Amino acid sequence: MSDELLRWSAERTARAIRTGEVSALEVVNAAIARLEATNGVSNASGEQWNDAVDRAKDADAAIARGDKVGPLHGVPTAIKLNTDIAGLPTPDGVEEYRRYPAAETAPVVTNYLAAGVIPIGRTNCPPFSTMWSTGSEPFGITRNPWTRR
Repeated sequence: MSDELLRWSAERTARAIRTGEVSALEVVNAAIARLEATNGVSNASGEQWNDAVDRAKDADAAIARGDKVGPLHGVPTAIKLNTDIAGLPTPDGVEEYRRYPAAETAPVVTNYLAAGVIPIGRTNCPPFSTMWSTGSEPFGITRNPWTRR
């Protein structure tokens, strides 16, 4: 089922979590397993966050309590390394930028979190996010795990 889960849309996944068809923990674990299985080839993930499993458990507990939840409650995602998150550097594919933490969180991340999304990590980007393919000094080249080019 985990491979099938990863093919669902975010809306379908959120609905399945809200109705108890699947748990947020099941979906997050599937996403993490896929990331771990492919990142050695793709090099797409620059950071993985260890708190995603705890966030998924909290998301499931909120459903069990009957709490009001956001439209994307429990849906895992990754955030690009060119998007500010307060307290974390935003390298944007540039080694020097790894030294400077962002002062504020970008509105898109704030909105994701308010909607109930569970970040599982951050994905690579080219220097200054200006190239059509991803290759950067801090993280190397990102490849498609299906074609390995």
